[in-house]
Amino acid sequence: MESEVVLVKSELIELSGSKFHGSFIGTNFSGADLSNSFTEQSTLFIDCDFSGANFSGVKNEYVSAYAASFIRCNFRKTNLRNSILSSIDFTYSDFDDTDISDAIISSSNFSLVNLSSVIVNNNTSIRGVELVGRAAIEANQIWRKLRSNKDLVRTLLYNMDPQLQEIMKRDNPELASNE
Repeated sequence: MESEVVLVKSELIELSGSKFHGSFIGTNFSGADLSNSFTEQSTLFIDCDFSGANFSGVKNEYVSAYAASFIRCNFRKTNLRNSILSSIDFTYSDFDDTDISDAIISSSNFSLVNLSSVIVNNNTSIRGVELVGRAAIEANQIWRKLRSNKDLVRTLLYNMDPQLQEIMKRDNPELASNE
C-alpha cells in the first residue's frame, strides 16, 4: 500500500491483510479494518489517526533499528489484540482505551506516550520496552542520564494504567527495581 492513498470515511474501508510500506503522513485510518495487516521495515506513520480501527493481528516482527515507526499517532480505542510488534517506535502516540490484550510487544520505544488507560490481560507481553528514548542512543550522555533517572522512570510507571504497569514490571524486572 503506497502513501498516496487517501482514506475518506475509513470506517467503510476494508484493508484487512494489507501490506504497508512507505510513508503515511496525516493519513486517517480511523474506524478502518486493518486486521491481520503487515508493516514492512522502514514504514513510517506520522500524525496518523487509527482511532477506533481494527488493527488486531497486525504483524511487525523485524528486530531492527529500521522497523516501523508510529510517531504522534492516535490509537484511541484501537483494537491491537493478538498483534506482534517488535522494535516499533511509538514516540508521542496516544493509546487511551486501546486494547492490547494477547499482544506481544518487544524492544519498542514508548517515549512520551499516553498509556494511562489501556486494556490488557495476563497474556499481554511487553518485553524490552524503552520508556525514555531508544537504547540505540545510549552513547548520548544526556539520554543515558535520563534513562537512568529512577524518579523519572517511577513517574512514568505511576502515570500508566495500573494493570499495564504490573505487566511492564513483570516482563521488565529492571523497571520494578526503580521502586
